[in-house]
Amino acid sequence: MTPRVNPEDANYTDEELRTGVNERHRLNRTRAIHAQGTVGILNAVRAGMDSIEHGIFMTQECLEAMLEKRTYLMPTLAAVNNIFSIETMVFRL
Repeated sequence: MTPRVNPEDANYTDEELRTGVNERHRLNRTRAIHAQGTVGILNAVRAGMDSIEHGIFMTQECLEAMLEKRTYLMPTLAAVNNIFSIETMVFRL
């Protein structure tokens, strides 16, 4: 919800993410990532993330990849509600 930031942008490739995932798993720790857009979610799943936080713009492709890799989703429904509430208020002005 930061102004001028596209929530669908992916900041890291799956290769970049894999390094962090491998280190956490080496230490028997799980790894979660904040991802909203399709590309970011898919990069995270391919890298081996254990859970996706948000997933607002998740697609069927994301879902299928997550099911295959057994990746959890922690949706953030309140943020989506706030976004639509803000957009509704703006359009009313």
